[in-house]
Amino acid sequence: MKKQPRCFFSRDAGAGLYRPALFLSSFRLPNKKRKEGGRPELERVTGAKKMNINKENPVPLYLQIKEIWRHQIKAGVLKPGDQFPTEQELCRRYEVSRITVKQAVSALVNEGLLIRRRGKGTFVAKPKLRQDLTGLTSFTEDMKRRGLVPGAKVLKKEIVKTTPFLTKKIDVVEGTEVMLIERVRTADGEPLALESLYIPYDACPQLLHADLELISIYDFLEKEYHLNLEGADQFLEAGLADRKVAKILKIQEGAPVLTIERLSYLADGRRLEYTTSIYRGDKYQFHVAMKRKH
Repeated sequence: MKKQPRCFFSRDAGAGLYRPALFLSSFRLPNKKRKEGGRPELERVTGAKKMNINKENPVPLYLQIKEIWRHQIKAGVLKPGDQFPTEQELCRRYEVSRITVKQAVSALVNEGLLIRRRGKGTFVAKPKLRQDLTGLTSFTEDMKRRGLVPGAKVLKKEIVKTTPFLTKKIDVVEGTEVMLIERVRTADGEPLALESLYIPYDACPQLLHADLELISIYDFLEKEYHLNLEGADQFLEAGLADRKVAKILKIQEGAPVLTIERLSYLADGRRLEYTTSIYRGDKYQFHVAMKRKH
């Protein structure tokens, strides 16, 4: 039997981490072309470096396994839609416990690189959607720019009285009527965010009767009421999905989410809109460019 090449871990002095130095370069199905969504074989491809862990390494085994497969996904060896090896296969390959493999797979799922489908298995996820937080855009505008079909499902559309909390968010007095619009925002039919919007009713009463599953609220405000939003303040907070959010966004309870609180204002400084949006952590990432002041 030929001796298999080992995978050594090189130390990244800057980050203080150990990273795999040798990786399997490709997978293929035996005697036939691999199809998207198919299961990659764990057998070694001729000429490729077998992906091994180093049990003498102080880096936890699950992190070594996670980093090996993270590299495979990032390098494009595994494509979106490809089925990931089962836990049993990974246990046999690395000769580690089921708990160790579960930790590695869960870490990849939490990072948004893998997705679990009940009754089917674990698959390589599509790349996360990235939004730059440098300009005020609507969800509809953002999705169209990406070539995706934006959508919405209205869960709630009603008039409510402002509370002391809301009067601090938008420029109205306590007891004023405001519209509450709650929607699930989708891209190509897939739920991405749960959005709850508050806006004074007397500022745009016809919005209550508009088809909010088809239109952009920002476009409606500009075209029907000439209310052009000048800017917004946003606040981001990481969290975990509760039972309600998990059911609506079709994710597991306790899955990571990102909550964005937005206060939008007009050119004269009046705060017109208050919105909270809960985004799926496995589908979305936000980018902020910063420069150091000297």
